Amino acid sequence: DINSRTVDIVYRANHLPYWFGSCGQLKHQIADVVIQRAKQHELIIDISTRSEDIILGDKWFEFLASSKAVLGCESGSSVIDWRGEIKTRIEALLKNDPNQSFEQISNHMPEGWDDHRFFAISPRHFEAIITKTCMVLVEGNYEGILEADKHYIKLKRDFSNLDEAL
Repeated sequence: DINSRTVDIVYRANHLPYWFGSCGQLKHQIADVVIQRAKQHELIIDISTRSEDIILGDKWFEFLASSKAVLGCESGSSVIDWRGEIKTRIEALLKNDPNQSFEQISNHMPEGWDDHRFFAISPRHFEAIITKTCMVLVEGNYEGILEADKHYIKLKRDFSNLDEAL
């Protein structure tokens, strides 16, 4: 029963290094923006990108089943780094100034370094379906399996409809 679920929105993801590209950054950006806005909507949330908050095994299914909704986005990558050159370049840039944002680092990278789109549906999407947990997902293709406004609540990539989605 949805009314017995004690949390409004849950989410877990890793805070990935910049060399995973904008796709990797989106995984923690969604957490950051929803944490800030959920307070305004008086939502009960359990959202984290801290490695010490990882949930595994059966506890993951219990976590999903405790919530009315789960956040998410497509799995995948926006960077191809065959020889580790991108990682090495970003590490060197961060060594000079470790407080640089992803956008600042991107300005020092070759054109098109983050333009790849290797996205896919992931097991996390099916786990939400199994536990009958509503998905609030960043708009995407989801391999044509999940459709916005039918299978999930669409969150625009720029978060411009965040209040509406929440």
